[in-house]
Amino acid sequence: MDSLLKQDVCIPVSSRSGSSDLKGHLFLTSADPHAVLTIHPATATPERFYFSFAEAAAARGFAVVTYGFRGVGDRRAARAHRHLRMRDWICEDVAAAGAWAEESFPDLPHTALGHSLGGHALLLGSGGQRLSGIVTITTAMVAARSIAPRSERWRVEVGLGVFGRVATRVCG
Repeated sequence: MDSLLKQDVCIPVSSRSGSSDLKGHLFLTSADPHAVLTIHPATATPERFYFSFAEAAAARGFAVVTYGFRGVGDRRAARAHRHLRMRDWICEDVAAAGAWAEESFPDLPHTALGHSLGGHALLLGSGGQRLSGIVTITTAMVAARSIAPRSERWRVEVGLGVFGRVATRVCG
């Protein structure tokens, strides 16, 4: 079995609030990878949560990119990025990680795994221009019209449409 290499990476992010960086890791074996897998995290999920999966995928020939959203991981990061919103993670962080993977491995096929918010970002097209495929895990359905029964659909629409909007305006 090839030995596993885990390298620190710094992914530049062009942001509406100024440039900054994503901290992440690249998992490889000593053999040449046959494809790239970028793992886009869930909200408030530290990057290390994905390390075991990244190691397993790297052992099977993938170059695996993991990272954490700006402002997630420790108090200092949260304070430094307290102005960020989910839309910034989706439009800026996910896009930057996908672009970095594409630039780093231009000759390989690219795939992406999105967990929760990371899956939403991929479905919205923020994960890269050259993706051969995506997988989403625990990415909730956002189309209330397909929720059955009607009583549950009504609860979701009122909860998200009324209380969700109020909470967003109050809390940001």
